[in-house]
Amino acid sequence: MIFGLSSSSSSSAANGNGQVNPKPDRMTLLIWGVASMAALVMVTVGLVKASIPPLPPMIRQVSMDFTVVDVTDDDRIGAKWDVFLRLPPEFDFYVRCTDGEVQASILYRNLTIATSSPQRYVLVAGRERGLAEVVRVSVAAAEQEGGVGKSIMDDIKERGEVRFQTRLLLTDCREDKTGRIRYLCDEAAVVPSPDAPQTLTTLPQDRPQCRDSS
Repeated sequence: MIFGLSSSSSSSAANGNGQVNPKPDRMTLLIWGVASMAALVMVTVGLVKASIPPLPPMIRQVSMDFTVVDVTDDDRIGAKWDVFLRLPPEFDFYVRCTDGEVQASILYRNLTIATSSPQRYVLVAGRERGLAEVVRVSVAAAEQEGGVGKSIMDDIKERGEVRFQTRLLLTDCREDKTGRIRYLCDEAAVVPSPDAPQTLTTLPQDRPQCRDSS
């Protein structure tokens, strides 16, 4: 009947060819909305990640040797430190240079007591074979003031160890940087070496981490 045809035509829409196109239901619209939102979130996250520079790779201090060269009557000491650093392969790709300079400062109880001259290094293994590179930097100090020297010697006598911290400056070859990247290493304890009475060294398991402090 005419009433039935009228009711059927009200629930659908006809295209230009006279065919009937069903209207999208709520579930379809909901799926489209969720998919669009997810795509927008993914694009936004990708743009944010692209704008955040990667973190500098962590450096490991493999060992530290501390040698007392001289002790005066007024408790002044002359000393030197040999610090061995393990630079991971990704350090080469991060700073964009395979050879540069490293400068180390020795801290004792948060006080800088010695700073090395800049010393050159070449990252051969890290670049060609994908291996970590061990770099040595030596720090020498003339006779320290009596208070610092006495405190260091007291630590050795009373505690059987003395704790130092290392601050590093390494060459950074990236164009948009200042040319130096700063690292601060965790504190390390050196203990007397049985083979060399004047030398203290870190234990094999004590390998402080050095993190970017720029």
